[in-house]
Amino acid sequence: MSVQHKEKSSDVVSENTGQCTECVDHQTGQKRFQTANIPSNIEIQNIRQTKDNGFEIRWRNDHADSSAKHTTRFSGQELQEEMPNPSVTVSARPVTFWDGNSIKGHVQRTDYNEFLHNNDAYATVLEQLHDRGLTIITGVPELETSVEDIITRIGPIENTFYGKTWDVRDEPNARNVAYTSHFLGLHMDLL
Repeated sequence: MSVQHKEKSSDVVSENTGQCTECVDHQTGQKRFQTANIPSNIEIQNIRQTKDNGFEIRWRNDHADSSAKHTTRFSGQELQEEMPNPSVTVSARPVTFWDGNSIKGHVQRTDYNEFLHNNDAYATVLEQLHDRGLTIITGVPELETSVEDIITRIGPIENTFYGKTWDVRDEPNARNVAYTSHFLGLHMDLL
């Protein structure tokens, strides 16, 4: 999905990626801000429907410098193409903050085949991801396409310079910690 951010002062939007240079480094395609820097009080300042049945969202308390007002645009065509399963909806739910002790016993486990083929299991996974930001899918086949199957059930895969997905494996003389046996922990460094 193409997301466009427009800065109030410059009105410059990259035609190549649809994202402003404050958010994304156009040479590498990687984000230029820390997810943790998005304020917890970020909110929609206003939202309007566009002529093509898309949406334009103006943010308040964005991650960016307070002088820059980011606007996110989704075209109607993009929204139609990227909706993974419009028949399943998840109602507004509170987010639960947790630590190692409080999460024990609360992480939902869902079977891979149930997740892929059962809308109730799918909705449960989405609710778990929304509520706690963590879920476990069990019984995943050892196939190259399994991770992609899980992800595309939730939404589109954002292609990076690593490709759509990539194997994490221990390699001699690794140039990236992801190719070592060192613990990586939970992270989302490709957003």
